[in-house]
Amino acid sequence: MKKLMPLAVVAALGGIVAACNNTGDGSTKLQLSTYQYDTLVYDRQADSITIPGAQYWKMQGRGVLPVKIGGVSVPTLRDSLMSLANIQFNAGDAVPVVDSVNRILPYRNLPDSLHDLPTSYLSNRLSVYLITPTVAVWENYNENYVVGAAHGMYSTTYVNYSISDNKILSLNDFFKPGYEKELLKLIKEKLAERQDVSTDDTLSVPRNFCVTTDGLTLVYGLYEVAPYSSGEIRVDFASYELSDLLSPAGEALLDAQ
Repeated sequence: MKKLMPLAVVAALGGIVAACNNTGDGSTKLQLSTYQYDTLVYDRQADSITIPGAQYWKMQGRGVLPVKIGGVSVPTLRDSLMSLANIQFNAGDAVPVVDSVNRILPYRNLPDSLHDLPTSYLSNRLSVYLITPTVAVWENYNENYVVGAAHGMYSTTYVNYSISDNKILSLNDFFKPGYEKELLKLIKEKLAERQDVSTDDTLSVPRNFCVTTDGLTLVYGLYEVAPYSSGEIRVDFASYELSDLLSPAGEALLDAQ
C-alpha cells in the first residue's frame, strides 16, 4: 500500500515500567512507553477509482516501545520497532509515516455522508510478546483491507532482542555455522503431514521467528508456502529438538528462560 498523509489524528503517549530479572543480581528493568493513533487519510491518487470510499483510509494503531533496558537507552531497537510499526512522533503525538498528498480535509469537517461510506483500512498493533532474563520479544501485527478487494491481508512480524548483548537477534545468533540445511530438513519433517503446505525445493528457512517459552517458532507469511485460507504457517520447535544445531550462545539464550 502507498504511504499517505493523515488528515486527522487522535494520539496519546504514556509510560509504564515493567521489571524482569537478569541472570545476575536481578536488577534489570525494562522501561516502556505506549502510544496510539486514530487517523483518517485521503488518497488523492485514488480519485480515478469509481468504487465509493476508495479514496479514504482509516488508519489505527497502538503499541508499546522500549525506552530503556537495564537503565540503558536502546535507540537502535526503538528505531527498528518504529520503522516496523510505520510510525513517527510529531510534537509528542504518534502518527503513521505517510506521503504527502495535495488535498487534506480535516476529519471533524467531513460531511456525515462520508462517515457512512465503506473505506479501506489499516490497523497496526505493536506489543511485547515475551520477556525472559536474556531476551525481549516484540510482535507487530498488521492488517489492511482495500475497498473492493476480495479479502484483507495481514502479517505478524517479530523482533527478538538480546538484553545481555544489546542487539537485535537473527537466526544466526542461535545456530552453529551452516545450520540452514539441517534446520530446513527439520522444518519439512514438521510440515510433512500438512496437505496445504508446499515443501518442494523452493522452500527455505524463514527469517521471521520468535523466541518462545519452549524454544523457537518460525513463521511463514501469507501465500509464502500455502494458500491464503491456511493463514500464516508457524513451525514450533522445543529447544531440545534443536540441540544438535544450537551454538553455545543459542543454548544460553533459550535455556535462560
